Amino acid sequence: MVVKNVENITRKPMLIAYRKEYLGDAVMVSSQSQETLIKIEFSIEMTPLGDKVVRIQFLQDIHYPLVPILRNLKDHIGRLERSGSLP
Repeated sequence: MVVKNVENITRKPMLIAYRKEYLGDAVMVSSQSQETLIKIEFSIEMTPLGDKVVRIQFLQDIHYPLVPILRNLKDHIGRLERSGSLP
C-alpha cells in the first residue's frame, strides 16, 4: 500500500510553538489499484536539537501492516512540511 496524497488537512490550535498538530485524510493505493481513505491525526514536533519528529495516529482501523504505511506517511508528511504545503 502506497500513499497517494493527504487531503483535507486542518491544523489544530496549539499553544506550544514547537509543536503543530493536524487532522487529515490519507489516500492510500493498494497493489490492486484500489484507493482507500484513512482518517489520521499527525503532529510535527521540533526537538531541542532542531530535528523534526512526525507522529501519526490512525483514527480508524486499518487492515494492512502498520510499519510500511507509517514509513510512507512519515516520508510524505515530511515532504509536505518541507515544501510549505501544510496550513
